[in-house]
Amino acid sequence: MTSKNFSFKSLVRHNMTSRMWAIALSILGCMAGLLLPIFAIQQNYRVQLELAAEPDYVFTAADVLKNTQNSIAQVISFDSPFIKLVLIVLATLCGVAMFRYLHDRRQVDFYHALPISRGKLFAVNYISGVLLVLPFYLIVLVIGLIFVSAMGLGGQITGALLVQSILGNIAYFLLNYTVAVLCTVLTGNTIITVLLGIWAQLGIPVLMVMVQCYQAMFYETFSSAVPLMQTFVLYGSPMCNYLATEQYTRTMTVPLFTSTAMDTAGGMAILIYPVVLTIVLGVLSYFLFVRRKSENTGMAVSFRRVKAPIKWFMSIFSGLGFGLIFTVIFTGTSGGMWFGLVFGVVLCHMIVEIIYDFDFKALLHHWKQMIVLAILAVVVVAGIKNDVFGYDSYIPDVDDIASAAIESPYYNIDWNYNDQDIYKDQLSDAESIEKIHQLAELSVANENSWEVGESSHTYTIHYTLKNGDHVSRCYSRVSQKIVEDVMIDLLTSEPYLKQYSTLQTIQITETNEEGMTRLKVRSSAAPEGTLPQATLISRNEIQEVIDQLRADQIANAEAHLKEFPVMQLTIENEWAERPEDNRRALYSADLMVYAADTDTLALIKRLTGVEPVKLSHENVNSIEITQYDEQEYYDYMNQYGEYGEDRFMEAHTVTVTDPATIDALLESAITGSMTSRSGFLAQTASYENNLAISAVIENHQGNETWATKESLFYPEGKMPTELINQLFNAQ
Repeated sequence: MTSKNFSFKSLVRHNMTSRMWAIALSILGCMAGLLLPIFAIQQNYRVQLELAAEPDYVFTAADVLKNTQNSIAQVISFDSPFIKLVLIVLATLCGVAMFRYLHDRRQVDFYHALPISRGKLFAVNYISGVLLVLPFYLIVLVIGLIFVSAMGLGGQITGALLVQSILGNIAYFLLNYTVAVLCTVLTGNTIITVLLGIWAQLGIPVLMVMVQCYQAMFYETFSSAVPLMQTFVLYGSPMCNYLATEQYTRTMTVPLFTSTAMDTAGGMAILIYPVVLTIVLGVLSYFLFVRRKSENTGMAVSFRRVKAPIKWFMSIFSGLGFGLIFTVIFTGTSGGMWFGLVFGVVLCHMIVEIIYDFDFKALLHHWKQMIVLAILAVVVVAGIKNDVFGYDSYIPDVDDIASAAIESPYYNIDWNYNDQDIYKDQLSDAESIEKIHQLAELSVANENSWEVGESSHTYTIHYTLKNGDHVSRCYSRVSQKIVEDVMIDLLTSEPYLKQYSTLQTIQITETNEEGMTRLKVRSSAAPEGTLPQATLISRNEIQEVIDQLRADQIANAEAHLKEFPVMQLTIENEWAERPEDNRRALYSADLMVYAADTDTLALIKRLTGVEPVKLSHENVNSIEITQYDEQEYYDYMNQYGEYGEDRFMEAHTVTVTDPATIDALLESAITGSMTSRSGFLAQTASYENNLAISAVIENHQGNETWATKESLFYPEGKMPTELINQLFNAQ
């Protein structure tokens, strides 16, 4: 053979022509990842256009075109999961295929006998694997762009989007390809290469998930993983990092992990991680390839020094995994967990020793290491169990907190609790941060202060630190009486209200057309399910009412926590006018008015004539009281079958129609609609003495009269128990 046959270009050409299967697979894969979704979207576009021609269809042709263009841009962009999965598979296959000869002794002898330096041979194989995929990815992408442009569906595809998509996919392809090359060089057997590749891609994230499971088991205030663990999950696996990184949102979501997201710089900054890691792993692969001994071909691991670290990691991993499995099997006892930890370490250590030496007699080689690893696994879990790292007692220094928030469905000024972004929608003023920090100190000092008979409600404190870390702690066993004053002080503060209250944040549609926004007015005598007593359609009048109610809420915030509403306002905006991605532009929201809001009540009366109405025999036709006994109920069901419930209700229900008795029963009663929207300090007795009480409320709508059944509740200690007992005794 001449020297020309060993030129760099000739060797690369030979590698590619001898692996036509890889080229065919690359073309088919890229077509499946790019062209197939585009064709599917284009077909759906045709169907949607036909539907848009119908007069009652919700979308216009312009809406359909815009949505389709957005979908196409998503497929072309770096966010597309289809092409990512294809490139990950191709990177792995080609990385193994180009260096697989290292696992065959005859091929190793042949290639290493050629008049080519090891460094040049590595470069030839590495470049050949890259050329088996990337040129065909770019060709298929160009074909897709031509098709999209011809169909007029590329309106949302920008140059920046294309550049980020192409460079991002290429960078992460090279990273995952280099990982596959490194695993192939490290091992002397293809099966071991595949197993090592799986460990390299998933080992660290899954390990962190398992550690998080132990934290959730033992940490009383566990809410989310510590920032360091989040970093390991995000950056410990090139594949997971690739799939998690998104171009549009500039965030990295974490698969199989409770921490929802971490911000990234976005743009070209997403290339820093893959480029740097590719260079590091590429240099390491080159160094190992050059130093690799030919006689190590066929061995499980070709480098003796890396055998022990791999075995240690696998053994600890296995121990933690078996500990969780045995915890599930032996529920209610910790003995299963400790046994599983030791069993998992010992089992994995023995299996790895057998694989390393290809000899069953080797299972107890390095038994001392095995014992140390088993003890280490137990110590790690024992450390978590005893909170040696101070997770439960951790509170950030107030000077290190950039912003903070309280998340709780109970401790809230707004009964209609909005789902917020717990990291972005936080309070950043110094006064609020100080109050939340004070609450955290009380919570840590009094965790487990709750006793039987006392009230305790779960709440989570979320912090964003000045270094960018996100920290959360959840408290569920702190007595309400201990934190109540601080909670009230925080929840009634103006910064809190303006950040979280639906009333303070809601926006009215910007239009002069009457009826685009409606404000429905209801008192206690007009429960849900009936027409409102009045409806405002003038935008100016609606804005006037909301502005006044906002002022009253800030002035009477504590009263809103303690009182029951006396009036309900329902604001509705047309869907067509709702701004995109605006959490405050609600389609519909209920706003409650309280007795303390005298200025708002006066304004509503002036505009609509509606004012709070006290329930009495004049608007309540009857009251039904049912006394439940669980055993008797089941006896009736067994005796009468499908008629059992009706028979039970008939025997255990008292219907009151006497006006004086109705007034006595309604004296302190609150309707269910108003009770469910009251503040957390407005306590009600629900089903006291196994009683269910409901009123049939008469509601007049013009010339029509409606009768609606509404549940009744009473403030704590105000239920007329003596009168109810008299009614049942007289039955």
